[in-house]
Parts: sequence; C-alpha cells; structure tokens
Amino acid sequence: MRKITRYLVSLILVSQILAMALSSTLKVAAQPYKGVGVGDYFTYGKFSSWVDPTTAPKFQEWKLFENMSLANFTIVTNPLPTSQDEIIFSQKLVFSNATPSRTISGGVDLLTGVGQGYLFFVYAGLNKGERIYPQSQNYTYTVNATRKDPYWGGRDTFILNQTAVWGNQSMVFVQSTIVQWDKLTGAALRIVGETDGIAEGGNFIMRGGMGVELIATNRFPIEHPAGFGEMLPFYIVIAIILVVALIVVIVRASSGASTKKKWKRLKE
Repeated sequence: MRKITRYLVSLILVSQILAMALSSTLKVAAQPYKGVGVGDYFTYGKFSSWVDPTTAPKFQEWKLFENMSLANFTIVTNPLPTSQDEIIFSQKLVFSNATPSRTISGGVDLLTGVGQGYLFFVYAGLNKGERIYPQSQNYTYTVNATRKDPYWGGRDTFILNQTAVWGNQSMVFVQSTIVQWDKLTGAALRIVGETDGIAEGGNFIMRGGMGVELIATNRFPIEHPAGFGEMLPFYIVIAIILVVALIVVIVRASSGASTKKKWKRLKE
C-alpha cells in the first residue's frame, strides 16, 4: 500500500512539473512579436482635411485625405528580424467620393523612409533621441518622446513632433507634423499635419491641415475610453436610479417609524 502511495505521489509530482514546463512554454510562445509580420493588417480611417480660408489652394496630400475613407495595409513580406529592412504590403484604398476603390502593391524602406508607407511604418521599439529613418538623406527626424497613452489603452508609444520651414522672401510656410507610433509594432497610431502660410510682414494668408488615425488591426484591440459627453446618458441613468432608490429608502423609513408609533399608542 505504501509503495502504491509513493508511486502516486511521484506521478503527481512529475505531472505537475510537466504541466509547469508546458505552461511556461506556452507563455513564451504567446509573447507578442516585435515589428510586423506576414498577414498583419492595419486599417486607417477618420481621414480629415481642412483649409482656411476655404478658397485657398490645397496641397496634394490634403486633397487626397479629403477624399479618403479607408486605407488598409496588409503585410505580405516579413521584415525584421531578418536582414531585410523593407516592408512590402498590399494597400487597399477606399474613397468617400465616386472614385472606385483600388488595391495596389507598395512598401517602405525602414532605413530610408522611401516608399508609399512613409511615416505609416518605422522600426519598432524606438526611444527618445533615436532616428526615425536612420539612413534617410532628406529626413533627419528623431523621436521626441515616449509614453503610455491612455487613449490607446495604455499602450507604449513613441512620438515625433517636427516643425519645418521653407519658402522665399515673399512667402514662408511653417509645417508642423505630429506622428504617434505603437512601440511594439512600429505602426502609426495617428498622423496629424498643419501648415501655415505667412506672407511678408508676418500676416497669415492661409492655414490648413490633415489627419488620420488607426481604427483596426489584428495585433491589438483598439478601444478608446469614452469621454464625458459620450458617457453623459449613462451618468444620467445612474443618477436617476440612485435618486429613486434614495426616495424608496426614505419612504420606507418614514413608514416604518409611523407604524412603530401607532403600535406604541395601541399598547398604551
């Protein structure tokens, strides 16, 4: 009997060790991978474009954003951690006007930024002070800040906040670009740009901009916290329930006190 007990105890211990090892292996396997991989998709929406005054001419990028509804990138070639530094994707563009949607092949070089995926994809895991596209000849952008952003579910992000100036003596353009990327994948979460046109003497003659935001991906859930305005109906319902409950409690308490007084009088 003792031998059987010892065998059972040993069997239980071995099974527990195997279970722990298997659990550890599964945890390692379940760890999210860095960068993007084949089959990953990133869908962008909330395209916006504006100019003030409305009669001012728009840059080509603004015109494109004005008519865009959705842009989906599906990765077809695996980049890092291999020696390849280029992301190849299939891009589907959906327009808000009568323009038919179309699908094109494209890519972006993570070293130089050359390609249709410029600013939409960069190296994952960048930190403050690191170059966005390390070997770019035209863009020497560096990461300005990193932070956990509650708007993106507390995800680790890194941010570019860049200002560029160009023009001549009679007209100067000041362009501000803000891009926020997901640190795990290196995919853009939002891109916002604004350009001010300043005439000689410092007078603004035009101001315009564009914006886009990630709305869906297979890599992580996108659930933005509701603002007070969106939650107001919920707060109102809760307030009504609390008020009704308080009234019921007060009425019952008053009714109970009255009954006790009547019973006391009857006893007397």
